Amino acid sequence: GRGLAIREATLARMLKVAASVVAVGLLAACGMSSHAPASVPPATPTPATFNGIGFTVGVPHGWHSETIVNDGAADTLYGFASQDVQLPEDGVVPQGVIGIEIGYVAGSSVPAQVGDPSTMSPVQLVTTMVGIPQGATLVSHEQPTTTTLDGVTAGKLTLTYTYDGMTVTDVDVVAYQAEAVYAI
Repeated sequence: GRGLAIREATLARMLKVAASVVAVGLLAACGMSSHAPASVPPATPTPATFNGIGFTVGVPHGWHSETIVNDGAADTLYGFASQDVQLPEDGVVPQGVIGIEIGYVAGSSVPAQVGDPSTMSPVQLVTTMVGIPQGATLVSHEQPTTTTLDGVTAGKLTLTYTYDGMTVTDVDVVAYQAEAVYAI
């Protein structure tokens, strides 16, 4: 089958959209406008390049990126944050920081309790693989839906939970393609 080659433009858009959504939400919460005066052109520094398994992505200027877990070609987790912070394995970044994780798991390395991802629908896959951190309290969740990840049908699940004194909204997209699971 066709491999899931997550193109740079796709992930760069996701990083940009995530940053925009959170920034607009933070500004609105503070009663501020997200629009700069017309006389001030937006700065567009060249993004740094980050190479992962199956993708290359441009990381916006000022963002931090790292490989969080690397168990070889079978299981790798990459993290991106809007500030230079240590990225925790549980995926919850400090308050005020935007965090994005991209996970890659070879189909043969998916834990047995998840099941065989090749036999699951995208919605089954996302609901089986996504959860909240230990010690968190679920506040709400949206019904899982399907979406696309670089042209591949994927499952999408949005959860809101409290964790370590913060309210966290977590949007997860999970796809199975070419005998691997990709999760964002």
